[in-house]
Amino acid sequence: MHNDLTKPNVNAWHLWWLYNASGNGGELYDTTTNVWTKRLWVLGNYSRYVRPGYKRVATSGTQPTGVYISAYTSPADGTVSIVAINTGTSAANVSLFITGAAPCSMTPYVTSGTDNLAAQTAITVSGSRFAASLASQSVTTFVGKP
Repeated sequence: MHNDLTKPNVNAWHLWWLYNASGNGGELYDTTTNVWTKRLWVLGNYSRYVRPGYKRVATSGTQPTGVYISAYTSPADGTVSIVAINTGTSAANVSLFITGAAPCSMTPYVTSGTDNLAAQTAITVSGSRFAASLASQSVTTFVGKP
């Protein structure tokens, strides 16, 4: 999803397979184990916090190897959503700067091997900056409103 949204600049991303009775992958619900797949929760990192009408905004800077970041803002109320993906096998520290009207805090929502879109403790934004540790092989969406 990250590559589709950031490289060719698509403005929507759809996943049509709710479940696949043949069980050959790609579904959001695993009919073999009767549980929602991580794919569903990762989709939620985007669809729950990057809402219709949000605009993708530019990101810059150098991130740790295996970390991918995209950022979005709501023109209606200024909400900022930053999606950070850590594909690495160890935690990665990131430092982020928000231009414009920055929120006072950013709440992380984590999908990882042990979490499913789990809300974490809000992180204080100071001087438009905040730092966070991304769990290994995780997707974290930071959300804040000025």
